[in-house]
Parts: sequence; C-alpha cells; structure tokens
Amino acid sequence: MDHHHISKPDLFATSITIYSGGNGGNFAPSLFAGGTFGYLFAIICTQIGFKDVPVINLIIVGMAGTMSGVLYAPLTAIFLIAESSSGYDLFIPLMIVCVISFLIAKWFSPISPDLKNLADEGKIFTREHDKNLLHLINVESLIEPVSLTLNINSSYDDLLEVIKTGKRNIIPVLDEGLLAGVIYLDDLRPILFNPELSHQIEVLNVMKIPVEFINKDEDTISIVNKFDETSTWVLPVVDVDHHFLGFISKSTILNRYRELLKEYSD
Repeated sequence: MDHHHISKPDLFATSITIYSGGNGGNFAPSLFAGGTFGYLFAIICTQIGFKDVPVINLIIVGMAGTMSGVLYAPLTAIFLIAESSSGYDLFIPLMIVCVISFLIAKWFSPISPDLKNLADEGKIFTREHDKNLLHLINVESLIEPVSLTLNINSSYDDLLEVIKTGKRNIIPVLDEGLLAGVIYLDDLRPILFNPELSHQIEVLNVMKIPVEFINKDEDTISIVNKFDETSTWVLPVVDVDHHFLGFISKSTILNRYRELLKEYSD
C-alpha cells in the first residue's frame, strides 16, 4: 500500500513536469503504470470467470511491456524485469509482450517522444541524415542581399546600368520596397542585341512574376523542396509583408551542406 501511495503522485507529477517543458524521468512511472495495467487486466479476467489467473505474472509482464514501449528498449525491459523479479520462467511471454509493445510504439512514432522535438529541430541525428544536416543550416545566412534593383517605373538607361554593373543573371523589380517581379537576363539578350527592338524595352514588359517566393521564416527543408519543385537555381526572399530581402541560390545551400557534411564526417 505504501508503494502505491508514493507512486501515484510520482506518476502524475512526472507527466505534468515533462509536458510542461521540465525535465523528469519516465522509468519508474512506466513500471508503476505497467504493473497497474497488468493488475487491472488480471482483475478483469477474474471477473469474467477465468480461474487461477496468474495475477503476479500479469503484473510483471505489464511492467515489462510498458517499459519497452515507453523507453523504446525491448531488450532492456525483458532482461531488467526478468532479473529483478526472478521471472526467467516468463522469458517467452516477456519477449512477446515487449516486442509487440515496441512495434506499436514505433508505428505511431519512429522516434522516441522524449527525443522527437530535438530531432525535429535538427539538434540530434536520426536516420534521416540529410534532413538533419539541412536543419542545421541558418536560413538568414543564406540570403544574398542585392544593392542593384529596379523600380517598375525605371527607364531603359537604368536597366542598362544595372546590367553593366550587376553580377547576377536575375534583376529584382520593386514597387516601394515590395517585390513586384524579376527580370531574367536570358530573356533580354535577344532584344538587347537587336537595334530595332532595344528601344522598345520597358521594365513592365520584360518583368516576370517569380515562379516561387521564399519566406525568411521558412526552414531549409521547405526551401530545398521549392527549388526541386520549380527546377530553378535562384529564388527571391521576402518577409511577411512581401518586402524584398535578397536572393537564395541552390548552389549556396549545396556548398553549406557540403561544409556541414565534411565537418560531421571528420
């Protein structure tokens, strides 16, 4: 009875502590919860009419099964419970229950709930090695600011000046700081070198709406997916209010990824 009075508060206290963001163990609560469930199952079997229900054995197996599912450690649960309870005669039932419990837990969450948040944030490594490395890349460090921009009312001479001094193959067109569109030099070359057409160039006529935007708050995984979906190498970056911040290129992400891969492979 004393054990029960001590364990019940521990069980609830641990749950509240962990889910409120604190640090608490789940080893002892899993044992108590498993033992309680095994005892409850034994009582139900007795009430139904089964004779000679092995209550103690069901409690032991319940403890092992719960520990296996909670800790994602079936072998630990099998040997620990068998050793601590001298229940090696229950080795086969322990194996069956622990494996089933572990597989059910893995079905709902491939990663232990204790580690899932850390894995999602890229702070620990899982089997998805590429995604973990990409999560480590700071998106803001990938943004390449652009000083040479055009306005939707810019003249042909302004366009020529940006082409002469600019280094990129893409020119942003702004409207009071907001990204209105982009101009691709590949689209301009046939016109620029045709004297009959060059004087007809206007920013609004050659401007295009980007196939996709990158929000500065996006994670690297989402950005890489956008590059793959659009088959582009450079995409503009905007904030929540659609103000233009710069460009992110796929080559920059790949170079940063190679650096991290080399760092974590050494």
